[in-house]
Amino acid sequence: MNNELNELDKAWFAGFFDGEGSIYTKVVGKSKYLYLRIEITLSDLDILERYKYFFGGTIYERKKYTNKKKCYSYIIGDNEYMKLFLENILNYSILKKQQIVVGIELLNEKNTNKKIELSNELKRLKNIVYAD
Repeated sequence: MNNELNELDKAWFAGFFDGEGSIYTKVVGKSKYLYLRIEITLSDLDILERYKYFFGGTIYERKKYTNKKKCYSYIIGDNEYMKLFLENILNYSILKKQQIVVGIELLNEKNTNKKIELSNELKRLKNIVYAD
């Protein structure tokens, strides 16, 4: 992982994330452990490799393809790498800025009830439709 990004790189990453990325929470197990996840799915593996180079994470080939084109998902699951990614693109994101702010808050939060509130806020923000 290399985190020496210039402003153009940050804007480039934010643009792709706004268009193709997703930030969401999952609840796991009986303990109801809540975690944040960032995912970008594209058919262009080179772009996802660039994300991985700067922010760590994992790339895997999707089993189902759209239009018979290979498709790949890039996932950041590590809290430190997610925070690095979100903080780097925050000032350049247009469509997902509020989701990014909530994601950073969630990564910093220790209180389980507050995490659940933030998770619900993130879900609400994902359902907002942006129009011209």
